[in-house]
Amino acid sequence: MSSLLKVDNIQVNYGPIKAIRDVSLEVPEGSVVAMVGANGAGKSTMLRTISGLLHPVRGSIEFRGRQIQRKEPHQIVGLGIVQVPEGRGILTRMSLTENLRMGAYLRKDGAQVNRDLDQILERFPALGRRATQQGGTLSGGEQQMLAIARALMARPQLLMLDEPSLGLAPLIVREIFLIIRELKAQGITVLLVEQNTREALRVADYGYVLSVGKVAMQDTAANLLGSEAVVRAYLGHGASAA
Repeated sequence: MSSLLKVDNIQVNYGPIKAIRDVSLEVPEGSVVAMVGANGAGKSTMLRTISGLLHPVRGSIEFRGRQIQRKEPHQIVGLGIVQVPEGRGILTRMSLTENLRMGAYLRKDGAQVNRDLDQILERFPALGRRATQQGGTLSGGEQQMLAIARALMARPQLLMLDEPSLGLAPLIVREIFLIIRELKAQGITVLLVEQNTREALRVADYGYVLSVGKVAMQDTAANLLGSEAVVRAYLGHGASAA
């Protein structure tokens, strides 16, 4: 399986602080790759760097063999990398439909955008029933579904999800992971940062454990789930890593 994304030995600083230190990772096309670890491990910083919101001071990021570490966020979206941010980023005063159309703002195929919009509303019936509501009136779970649906309107080649289950009720969390499994079945490549370590590794093919800005462990998701070190650090007593 070929690598869609390859991050090689990058370092990202926040002023004098090295937030990411010599991190390398790969995301094979058609796979789900999970990044897990404690709060402050650098997981969200990694996604923001891949998205172009931050620029590494060292190392490279390749997407389909093309270096992108100096490109701007809109250019990276144009290449097919789309991030669903932590906190969802819903435009609260715009309608649900308007939020979805914002996901396709770089696309020029207007007729197909309309067809995709209809399909998205069918695929997420909870959203279809609220198409004219303002984004800010939706529940937390509905907003998360809207954020994912909006990203899908961009027709991403790589979908990056940052803490999609954070703050949601258990029933909604199960629904979010069901959506991720459906995306995987459709062949959509996903890079997942998730505080629910157990569920993230259950849905993933491969996993990276970040600690203090570095890769502490990496292996197949199944092996990480069976690792005593991972269980002790993140899965013991029903705990999940943030």
